Amino acid sequence: MKPEIYLFAEKDTLTILEGKTLDPKPPVKILIEGHVTAPAEFLKKRFRDQIGSAESCANGILLQKVDIRNAILIVDEDAMTITLSLDQENPYGAVITGKLEFTNYLDEFHINTNKEFRRPELTKLLRFSKQLFRDVDKYDELLKAYQTLDIKALIEARQEDDTRGNKNFSLSKKVTTNLPESFVLRLPIFKGQQPEEFRVEIGINTTDGDARFNFESPELKALIDQRKIEIFEEQLKEFQDFVIIRK
Repeated sequence: MKPEIYLFAEKDTLTILEGKTLDPKPPVKILIEGHVTAPAEFLKKRFRDQIGSAESCANGILLQKVDIRNAILIVDEDAMTITLSLDQENPYGAVITGKLEFTNYLDEFHINTNKEFRRPELTKLLRFSKQLFRDVDKYDELLKAYQTLDIKALIEARQEDDTRGNKNFSLSKKVTTNLPESFVLRLPIFKGQQPEEFRVEIGINTTDGDARFNFESPELKALIDQRKIEIFEEQLKEFQDFVIIRK
């Protein structure tokens, strides 16, 4: 029996296989997702010897099978992502995506969202968050206030009319509580970043004898906007020789 011979050609390579072989498999597309620094770290670690060399900058030579002139960096600040596509014309070209993400510490407080906490849920959150408070005494005061919560709601109704047939009805509600109006947190806003301090205001909503709480912080909103710009600009310094597309 004559041996079976298989020929496979790919670019400048000719592969000759004899006998029964496994079916050849196509290459696997490399998709890497990580922290916002992932694209820059990929370049610095993989191309440490080439980056910054005079020959590489002058000739635009390939960096580990990648031509800088074909690579594209896509920046989406709304989605908080930086995506490095090494060769968009190659269906197997590697794609490295870095995403700026909020820390779990910040997510748990749901600041500046529509989330409302019930007292047991919020008390549990505070009990395990002592390390996030700048002032331990203020933390103890806040936790104790929620554990011994005292809320009084005074509702006043007033109805007025005159001899001309005009009527007016008004309802006012005044809530008093032993809770402080605000507190200060110290925590990292984004993963991989240093802790920040900001003031959080406590909102209270009382209905039918029940109380719900929410947190707001204009200081946090300003910090997020400022730090996001700073972090993205710092990462883009590593890609001065690349085409950068902003969404």
